[in-house]
Amino acid sequence: MSVYLYAIAAADTPVPESEGLHGEPVRAVSTPALVAAVSTADDHAHLGGDSDLWAHEQVVEALMSGGDVLPARFGTLLGDDEIVRQLLIARESEFLEALARVAGSYEVAVRAALLGPRTRDTAELSGGEYLRLAAHEMRLAKTLSEQLEHALRPLARASRIRPGRQPGRLVESAWLIDRERLAEFRDRAAELNASTMEAELLCTGPWPPYSFVGAEQGE
Repeated sequence: MSVYLYAIAAADTPVPESEGLHGEPVRAVSTPALVAAVSTADDHAHLGGDSDLWAHEQVVEALMSGGDVLPARFGTLLGDDEIVRQLLIARESEFLEALARVAGSYEVAVRAALLGPRTRDTAELSGGEYLRLAAHEMRLAKTLSEQLEHALRPLARASRIRPGRQPGRLVESAWLIDRERLAEFRDRAAELNASTMEAELLCTGPWPPYSFVGAEQGE
């Protein structure tokens, strides 16, 4: 058996009394400075699928409701509670600094996708037509990235903007937002969406700050 890690928080953050992955109860592993939300995991159990992802997210969000968190990446397994405790001790200053960086904030995602389906399947295009379409989408993605940066960056502590990774998705971005500015950020994103002709902007969240904690979790 192993220990599944959901997130790390300051020691005074209440760990939710709930079920985690595969119905295992969530429990706390703590030190004087930090607490980790964990549950027991079967080494041979398959991790994946929507139900497991949702179980992970529910625990992280429940922990976030009581304070700031460093969410672990989905699928993070450690040997036992003592290994978790030693991780918290060994990297205490790093984790505390990371918690200070995200204190009082949420992550919000903004994605830009082509408005409506492509008029023709790319498999039907000639080589020249495909290259022209790809070039147009690259220019549009660059323009949208610049517009997002100009409109939303003043409202955010930090941002991550990158090209879309799925067909028809032009831009993917994550924004670290002070909690009291969440409504203002959403309104600004909605205004930008209303003025965008060839793409649709989808704003989702708030989420735990997955995009802004790097490798702090220590998988």
